Amino acid sequence: MELSSGGFRGAELTGIRKKSGGDPERFGSSRIVWMLLPVLVVAIAVAYFPSFRAPFIFDDLTSIPGNGNIKSLWPLSQSLQGPPATTVSGRPVICLTLAINYAMGGLNPFGYHVFNLLVHICCSVLAFLILRGVFRTERLRDSFWETADWYALAITTIWALHPLATETVTYVIQRTESVMAFFYLLTIYAAMRSWRGQGSRGWQVVAIIACILGMLSKESMVTAPVAVLLIDRMLYSGSFAAALRGRLVLYLGLLASWLVLAGVLAGQPRGTTVGFDQGVAPLAYLQTQAGVILWYLRLSVWPDALSISYDGWPVAERLSDCALAGSVILLLLVATGWGWYRRKPAALLGIWFFIILSPTSSFVPIATEFAAERRMYLPLLAVVAALVMVVVWLGRTVGHRLHLGMRPAATIVALALAAILVWACHERNRTYGTAKAIWSDTVSKRPDNPTARTNLGTMLLNEGDLDGAIAEYREAVRLKEDNLEAVYNLANALADSGRLPEALVQYERAKELKPDDANVLCNTGIALDKLGRGDDAENHYRKAIAVDTALVGPYHNLANLLARMNRAEDAFEVLRSGLKANPDSVRLHSSLGDLFLDAGRFESAIEQYQEVLKLDPGRTEARFDLAIALATSGQRERAIDELRVVLKERPDYPGAQAFWRDLTGER
Repeated sequence: MELSSGGFRGAELTGIRKKSGGDPERFGSSRIVWMLLPVLVVAIAVAYFPSFRAPFIFDDLTSIPGNGNIKSLWPLSQSLQGPPATTVSGRPVICLTLAINYAMGGLNPFGYHVFNLLVHICCSVLAFLILRGVFRTERLRDSFWETADWYALAITTIWALHPLATETVTYVIQRTESVMAFFYLLTIYAAMRSWRGQGSRGWQVVAIIACILGMLSKESMVTAPVAVLLIDRMLYSGSFAAALRGRLVLYLGLLASWLVLAGVLAGQPRGTTVGFDQGVAPLAYLQTQAGVILWYLRLSVWPDALSISYDGWPVAERLSDCALAGSVILLLLVATGWGWYRRKPAALLGIWFFIILSPTSSFVPIATEFAAERRMYLPLLAVVAALVMVVVWLGRTVGHRLHLGMRPAATIVALALAAILVWACHERNRTYGTAKAIWSDTVSKRPDNPTARTNLGTMLLNEGDLDGAIAEYREAVRLKEDNLEAVYNLANALADSGRLPEALVQYERAKELKPDDANVLCNTGIALDKLGRGDDAENHYRKAIAVDTALVGPYHNLANLLARMNRAEDAFEVLRSGLKANPDSVRLHSSLGDLFLDAGRFESAIEQYQEVLKLDPGRTEARFDLAIALATSGQRERAIDELRVVLKERPDYPGAQAFWRDLTGER
């Protein structure tokens, strides 16, 4: 069907049954499709059931447990704002969803996973409705009228259950992608409904609001207004002029959403991870993305090597480094351009794929992540649609030649594929069961990934496997010499294992990478102290305090060092200074109480321990120390009262039983 100068008469025919090239023998009635949609929802829930037990991992930790802003829904100025340099920074809608999750279930990951799954299900329903509408447009109805629902269901099923989507759904904080995708799809669906005529003004409003909310969820939404216009031009209006002339209010509203995005970016810029000052040349990033996109396509067809992190992806510095991948991508771009020029609706698949990937897979460097599977969440829809079309065409051709009926074969293949996808998605979600499991999986698939090595080392360290942790940290440092986290963690692990000279070497490397890091300075001081180099340790503690007065450790360590050097007054001064900067520090109040107790200043010690118990009533150690101070100062009855509480809370507290016998004479 050729386009007329006036564009298309309508988008989707309703109440009219037009004979088409579809084969009812092959696909059955659309009523069954609507009955199968709830089955698809159940299948998605089964596939993602293991995700409910997954803990917070990686960027989740800074954006959820480490994000104090989500602990209160009011005022909105707080709950809508993410901490700087985190995944939720500049994404107020995502911040609000986290605040709602926190209000409903605190820091229990279960509720966060349920929310993510519900968003994915909503996206799946919207994808089905959009695909169904596209196949029923006047441009495509001759080929797809009777089969539109089945094509839409097949594509949606594969997309919704595809393991490549698991990072977006199961990795909690990557709801940034799925929530943005929901508003992206809602924008398109609402726009399509408005083009059908009935209630068009209301649907235009929905499209504009959805587009704005998407911009407030993630910056990738920036392409949505363009996507709407391109779909309109290809399937509805027939030309850009007709589209803009007929729906000016809609497009002005969609363009206004860009102003909203610009305002958010101006308020909370993402310049620490994205931009031309990240140390990666735009051309090198663009060349690298050719290989990345080819990898995305490979995972779309055969998702056997999924990874939560692609740190260490090789940079294509020269054109020859991306010759093969670049040729394939260029061929796909040319095919898409040719299809658009010839006004072939299939070109929309290529446009959808490339335009949604363009913010992250073009020339603007994202230095921290050259590749990320979540970026394929929406583009995957186009790849799946293309594959379904090709498979159906092949099946139709082969079936015709072999005189086979399509319905039995299609049913068997569809059921088998759905079962395989549910199993594969389920198994991938099981990998997220523990932080150690997901990082072990990443290391096994991408052994040259320094981030994965570092995080696996931390998991091993938490389990007490010092040798295993040290091995992973060493490999991470070998892979990336300027990896401050890996160098610092290696130093700490070596120190914990008693290998202090080796630890000191790594601490020095860490200081070279970041001379003003208070934690590095403090831990270097600890290592020097243990090696008997008190003066050097004191120097490092004081430097750490100068860098970060809010860090408690250096005050505590320095005071202990000075006390051991018989410089009690200096120790008192350090702790008083620390409490001036950190008045609610339980640790510093306890340290000052211990110092007073050792100096025989019992009343002052008692005051400090009582202050500790005001700040933390359940701190048994402070209550026991208070009992000692009271008893030593002659306040036996008060000491007994405090000790009684200690024994009630912790009957096995070290020394408590013996102290009770000494005070009361009871056995």
